[in-house]
Amino acid sequence: MNEWIEIQPEEGWASFARADELSDALWEGVSERKGKWHYMNLFAGNSVWESSSDGSAIWMCYADGADGKPGNGSLIELKINAGAAVEYAAPILRRFGLALPAK
Repeated sequence: MNEWIEIQPEEGWASFARADELSDALWEGVSERKGKWHYMNLFAGNSVWESSSDGSAIWMCYADGADGKPGNGSLIELKINAGAAVEYAAPILRRFGLALPAK
């Protein structure tokens, strides 16, 4: 398994006004229907989309919601493995002014 690449807005997730929009954009193109991605919800507040082609993944962590439900709030952490996950996420991240860290 590749190491996780952490994506972090300059101002931090708490101040990143487009966190919900980014989360929606990442979710928009992943689906189990065509067999390209596998969804895992390992515990409350976390969502993992794993690529069926190479095992790379997009890991999203969410804050507790205003309703008190765990993980029902905004995106607070985003990690990606190199491979299909980066290929999928990189253009979306750029649309939101985020980039993969330099190696």
